[in-house]
Amino acid sequence: MKNFKQKKYSKSEELIIKIDDLTVDGLGVGKADGAVFFCAGLIPGERAKVKVIKAAKKYYIAKTIEILDSSKNRASPPCSVYKRCGGCSLQHMAYETQLEFKRNRVTNSFQRIGDLDIPIYDTVASPEEYNYRNKAIFPVSKLNDEIVVGFYAKNSHYVIDTDFCMIQHDRINSILKIIKSWLKEYDISVYDENSHLGLVRHIFSRVSSTGEVMAGLIVTNENLPNIDSLIAELSEKVEGLKSFSLNINSRKTNAVLGEKTLCVFGEKTISHEIDGLIFEVGLKSFLQVNTLQTEQLYAMALEYADIKDSDTVIDLFCGIGTITLLAAEKAKKVYGIEYVDEAIQSAKNNAVRNGIANAEFICGDCTEEYALLSKRIKSIDVLIADPPRKGVDSELIENILNSAPNRIVYVSCDPGTLARDLKIFSKNYDIIETTPFDMFPQTTHCEVVTKMKLK
Repeated sequence: MKNFKQKKYSKSEELIIKIDDLTVDGLGVGKADGAVFFCAGLIPGERAKVKVIKAAKKYYIAKTIEILDSSKNRASPPCSVYKRCGGCSLQHMAYETQLEFKRNRVTNSFQRIGDLDIPIYDTVASPEEYNYRNKAIFPVSKLNDEIVVGFYAKNSHYVIDTDFCMIQHDRINSILKIIKSWLKEYDISVYDENSHLGLVRHIFSRVSSTGEVMAGLIVTNENLPNIDSLIAELSEKVEGLKSFSLNINSRKTNAVLGEKTLCVFGEKTISHEIDGLIFEVGLKSFLQVNTLQTEQLYAMALEYADIKDSDTVIDLFCGIGTITLLAAEKAKKVYGIEYVDEAIQSAKNNAVRNGIANAEFICGDCTEEYALLSKRIKSIDVLIADPPRKGVDSELIENILNSAPNRIVYVSCDPGTLARDLKIFSKNYDIIETTPFDMFPQTTHCEVVTKMKLK
């Protein structure tokens, strides 16, 4: 085979490649004359005619012209905007292949980043492959003087217009269609990212496990015309509508939510049930978006935790207290730590609502608050951590290692940062096993639960 440096390809050049692997983003990886090509929408084993669209120093980005040899694992994407939307990039894969891809992603991350060789179980399938999402935020824009609502194209702020998203709950799609029609009927001003003029930035909606629905708009100011007509139509046509709010975001920023939220219809929160407990959920509350799969994931986290009625448990990044309160039903005492004040207030309310008295919630930075808490607690039996995508910072990990909880359950939404952190934990802990969960079918994302035990 020729050396990569001996063969250069120019932009728009066409060639045939065979796909041997997938990147963490689900791109097909192929080689030709020593050159590496990344191409979306292809599966290992497939041969395809492709066109070079970008030539980098050590690799090429290509687009598919024609699939010459199709994989038996290929599926026909049912979504009309699949190729343009930046969301569901795995619809071309059979679902079993998606599950295998996600397990392989975890395995590769553990080996490459963490230098770890531990049991990794098969990815737990989602009970629903479509219509599973209980929350959506749709950007609103204008194209050729027409209002468009949908999702951003990959790596851009170009809105792909749609009236229907196949992974959203049916009622979320109903809300999208009604609000989009209302925006057009009343010619409502739409925010422009370049001029920073206009009113409506996003549509948001949420559906709880109990069937209660929250909807609203993210706007630059609260003076929204004809809002009563919109609320009346939503109330009539959307079953379970309990809340409509305006979130005010007047800043020149890509951040979606502003600080101020006005409830203009119904209640500020809706009720969500998990394993018999009821939680109040607001616009800014963190809640897993796959309702049915969440119960399976939490059940595994609690199984890994193996909580006894004499145990003291700490739940880091506790949010509104979902895992914390489920753990409290089994433990002697549970502490939840979270830096978002609104989430902690909800967690406290949720404890009262469910009659749970052995849970204490602390608002503050997890690193700082854990250091203080671990000094005043005699011993920590179980630590549960469900951090954001960036993982657990090194100072917090050192604090955890010094305090030496007997068991740790790490819930992660990023296999890469999980592998990085587990490598550090492995100094003092046996990494017992890991189970990936498909919380996000049709996408490359996965959730991972890992069990650790003090050496």
